Amino acid sequence: MGIQLNSIKLDLDKYLHDIKQNEKQILILQSELERHSYVSDYAKEAKTSAKQALEESELAKQRTDELAQRIDLDLKRRAYDLNSFSAAELGSIPRKIAESQTIMQNVEKQAAYLERRTIDLNEIRANVQKNMLKLKSQMKLAKHAAANVKISITGDESEQGACLRSYSVGLTPSTHNEISIIYGIEGSERDSPLVYIPSSKKSETSDGKETFDFMAIEMIDRKIKFLWNNGAGTKEITHNVEIESAYNLARQDSMWYKITAERIGNIGRLNVRKVQPKYDLPEYHKWEVGESPPTSNILDVQPTDRLWIGGAPNYYRSEDLHSKGNFNGVLYQLSVNKKNIGLWNFVSSFGCRETHSGVTDIVQEHSCHTFSGDGYATQDQIRNYDPRYYAVSMEFKTFDQDALLVLVANQINGQYLSTELRSGKVYFKINYGNGVKLEFTSKDTYNSGQWVKIEAGRAFRNGLETGVLRVTFNGLREDFVDSLPAITTKELDLQASKLFFGGVPPDFDFSLFTDLQTRSLLGSLRGITTSNPGSNSLMNPLYTEYGKMNPFYGVIPTCENRILKTASFSGNGHIEVKSQPLRKDSSFGFAFKSQQPDALVAISTFLGKPSGDLADFYSVSLVGGRLALVFGHGSDLSQVTSFITEKTYNDGLLHTLFVIKRNRKISVYVDDSRVDRGEIRLSKNAIEMKAPSHGGLFIGGVPSVISSDIINSKMAASVENLVGTIQDFAFIDEVSVRIVAMNEPVSFFNTAIGRDLHIKDV
Repeated sequence: MGIQLNSIKLDLDKYLHDIKQNEKQILILQSELERHSYVSDYAKEAKTSAKQALEESELAKQRTDELAQRIDLDLKRRAYDLNSFSAAELGSIPRKIAESQTIMQNVEKQAAYLERRTIDLNEIRANVQKNMLKLKSQMKLAKHAAANVKISITGDESEQGACLRSYSVGLTPSTHNEISIIYGIEGSERDSPLVYIPSSKKSETSDGKETFDFMAIEMIDRKIKFLWNNGAGTKEITHNVEIESAYNLARQDSMWYKITAERIGNIGRLNVRKVQPKYDLPEYHKWEVGESPPTSNILDVQPTDRLWIGGAPNYYRSEDLHSKGNFNGVLYQLSVNKKNIGLWNFVSSFGCRETHSGVTDIVQEHSCHTFSGDGYATQDQIRNYDPRYYAVSMEFKTFDQDALLVLVANQINGQYLSTELRSGKVYFKINYGNGVKLEFTSKDTYNSGQWVKIEAGRAFRNGLETGVLRVTFNGLREDFVDSLPAITTKELDLQASKLFFGGVPPDFDFSLFTDLQTRSLLGSLRGITTSNPGSNSLMNPLYTEYGKMNPFYGVIPTCENRILKTASFSGNGHIEVKSQPLRKDSSFGFAFKSQQPDALVAISTFLGKPSGDLADFYSVSLVGGRLALVFGHGSDLSQVTSFITEKTYNDGLLHTLFVIKRNRKISVYVDDSRVDRGEIRLSKNAIEMKAPSHGGLFIGGVPSVISSDIINSKMAASVENLVGTIQDFAFIDEVSVRIVAMNEPVSFFNTAIGRDLHIKDV
């Protein structure tokens, strides 16, 4: 009996613990929600859900406390009495048995009650979890809305003109970073802190001083400075464009400045120009360039490190910063590594008030939009919807194998029309409900990064429901048609539906759409058109109308080509991009992560090329988790120079490799620490290591037709295909500074271009 009661008590304690954890999480999310109160349409609904979940948790806790008290005061005391038999009471055994039976009946009743309460608690818990999920999705939606607020910030006079904000930008240790802002000033102040990104990883210099990596932009005497420290000392450069004061930034579009600071390895460059100048000056096209010590090439920032606007926290403020005091001026736009950071989607804020909008240098294209890979856009159904005929056409460009292009969904009855990419093929589905559907899949794959046109639609004619898909690429066409008798289908009602482009928002209800694949698109859409009998409507996914909520996130109204610096592999693919020679004084590096013990990470080779010396090659592999580098002889294929690290790096965490070549000497740095002892020396014929002019750099693996040649010639320590991610591949020499564009491949196979598929939860 005591064991059963203890078991019941343990279960109750577990429920109490779970409820308390839910309460804590709800309170945390409530406080986070209050911070985004300016997006009240989303925040109020989320707050209501949180309050409801909290009330249910408190009620469950109260009921559980009462039940636990009853067990302690009643059942447990009586159960202990059952064990109190003595020799003097042996004659009253029948009476004790009768009392025991009565007690057992009470225990059974209490157990039945407890079972009912357990069911109630489980229902409450399920309801709390449902509300928690809803709350989290509303929080995410609120943050997305905050990221799209296009209102500038400036100092708050009620806080002595201060404006200090921090942002979570999710940076990782990298060979490459870029910060860009749009800024203007109306006052007479000469100096101002602008942007500061410090690393939380501190180290000590040889003289015992604390130091940490950072990047900073500041205005000193109306000139813009860019400062950075990769761990070997601070370097700063100053642009010669002088920041002029406006008398009214709201009316003077020509007084806004775009400031761009970029770092590749130890090379930094800075550009300052007017966004919309009255007169174009040569200085606006000039980049100031500087070099920090070449032994440190990685900015060692972590995903949890913050970007600061308008100053720096004292405990992370570098002594090398020049600006003092508060933020002066107006900041309209901030982007990091080409990704827009919403000024109102902040982590912390002191001072800062809103002011007018600014100007942008993006040339908006009404019919062409680029999606970031985690975004979406929503629109209402067209006003002249006709149930007899409905079609959607567009062009898309992407490397994604799986992604949602457009979804027309009725969230009341579960009917929908979707166009997706599945395994690189165009997939079109019309779902009528009750298991009735029309499906079409293209024969060819179309995720080549080139423009592809699709036309997908349905019509009701002569008692038949007919679906059509047409895919056109490079003048070649695939056509598909299929029909269903009307008697087998429900009428397709998309009148009250929403249109979702490139993904769905966080609060999308999947309960009626369980078979949908809605991975967000990394790519571009253009010429989106919906068709009805007698009309074609060109749609703008970002169209907004007062009083209507059509949320969007991660979408920009342009199809300007942008470099994608990341590629992920699943053990059966590779990508070939333009290689680069290793000149007399040169270096290359990248960031990587994998849990594989053996894999080919990268190789530059003339194999498969019509000309070139096969002895000109270099490669990086994983062998037993260690990094293995192999360099060609330059003239004799049978001789190689190789090096392998002592430590292993296949822990699934992000690491950086940087290789510096000075004449014949090679220095190898992993995570910005040197791992060789100066013993790597190339042959005299390898002082200038040549590379193919077209392609030749294979990342993540190689085609099977050349893998045996690589092994036989000992060009690489492994040819196993990589399971992992490579990003920020950079080359630096006296001729050029280059980031490898993964979205400009010569060839690729089973490669997730632009995506990190191996994000490790911490």
